[in-house]
Amino acid sequence: MGHTAADWSQQVLVKLNDVAQADVNTDTVFTLGVVPALAQFSIDRAHSAVVDLTPVGRYLALPTVGNGWVSGWSDITRIEAPAGETPPYWLDRVEWQLTRDPADPTVETVLLPLELAAGEVARVFFTTTWPTPTTVAADDLVSDLAFEAVTALAAAYVCGALATSAAFGRQGALPTGFVDGTERSRNLLDAAASLRTMYNTFIGLGVVAGSGAGSVSSKTLRSVRYS
Repeated sequence: MGHTAADWSQQVLVKLNDVAQADVNTDTVFTLGVVPALAQFSIDRAHSAVVDLTPVGRYLALPTVGNGWVSGWSDITRIEAPAGETPPYWLDRVEWQLTRDPADPTVETVLLPLELAAGEVARVFFTTTWPTPTTVAADDLVSDLAFEAVTALAAAYVCGALATSAAFGRQGALPTGFVDGTERSRNLLDAAASLRTMYNTFIGLGVVAGSGAGSVSSKTLRSVRYS
């Protein structure tokens, strides 16, 4: 597990059968393919993070951006309070609720069922996005199996971008019998659909209707708010 940004771009180029970069370069692959593919993967299979937080009375601040919290998207999945008990003491969902900080109603906070003893903390588990790959392989937390799936999706996005360019008549590297790029665009969209199906199959979403690069998965982006 763990791949650099260069590894990600290279694997996408392999799936595009374009290691020589005849159609797209690594920067384009990363920007148009890898980044949005990881965003989609974060929606379909969110990364899980955990942080220990100290409440003020019964009020527990939400995790911060530095903890990995994405405002308006991250979702608290469970809370252990107090943390460190054996067996763990998990709060039932009905025992805590999102509310407003009494000192600042613009700030959202968690209301715990009771105050913790001095020195005790609450352990908050929450969903977050998968980190963007860097030059350091250890920064990438995507498993080897998911790496194959997400790079397939990234390749689908790149095909979609190339198809858009061809559809508008802009010159592409792949030859076509049609000056206006119609044939090339259609072939690229077919390739995008095939690659998207590969991604869906890898992560267990199945085939989504209209499964080209622009289709949406059966899972949707969840808000921080709860019903």
